[in-house]
Amino acid sequence: MTRPPNISWHTRHDLFCPTCGAVGRPIKVTPGNFLIEVLLWLFFLIPGLIYSLWRISSKRKVCRYCSSASLIPVESPIALRMLTHDLQAPATPPTPPPIPSRPVPPAAIVVADPGNVLCPCQVCGKHFQFARDGFDPSNALQIPCPHCGARTPVFIPG
Repeated sequence: MTRPPNISWHTRHDLFCPTCGAVGRPIKVTPGNFLIEVLLWLFFLIPGLIYSLWRISSKRKVCRYCSSASLIPVESPIALRMLTHDLQAPATPPTPPPIPSRPVPPAAIVVADPGNVLCPCQVCGKHFQFARDGFDPSNALQIPCPHCGARTPVFIPG
């Protein structure tokens, strides 16, 4: 088990930002616009009062570096774990979900550029082009589909 970091130099007002990893005092942000508030007070008393109450009640503390509102105390277990870099990658990477095998719908008439071959993606069914020169059909090559991003085999359709 790892030792918790020395957080004695932090004050009770310091917060940890899980978004950017900063530790420090947050800043208070008031929504709305001060000039609109002044104009509403000058011309309309009731809307000015409502706008001012909304601005005061909606103040929030945000990270001074990334403006994230998801701040947690430095002493919290999550902050301590993130500060000690206890969040390690799993021993084995998770396996990607299997590619669903569904029939590729018949494509509309699509014509490839000269010297290129159209190959359908096995996941989304859309076609992509690749150069015929240098293609070895015996070498099973899989590339990410430019449309859906799933890995699909490259082949010359029969």
